[in-house]
Amino acid sequence: MLQIFLQPDPINSSEWADAYRDVHRVLHRFPVPLMRVESYNGYSSEQDKFHFDLIAEAETPKEHLAVFGDRWTMVSGDQVRMYRH
Repeated sequence: MLQIFLQPDPINSSEWADAYRDVHRVLHRFPVPLMRVESYNGYSSEQDKFHFDLIAEAETPKEHLAVFGDRWTMVSGDQVRMYRH
């Protein structure tokens, strides 16, 4: 299980950038390879694509980290996202 806690107090953009980078580092070094899913109109095993790079929509205003499950057990749940901006 991976739990990430953020302080509820407002943070500035520099602190958010640090948090985004730190969360990416933790996810990248997680002992089990994590994955994200690219789904089309809800989940479909025929159409959905699994990705092992956890950055979705890179280099756009909507860039975010996304985690759906892990590669070894294929245990998954709701996709969890953390937006860069």
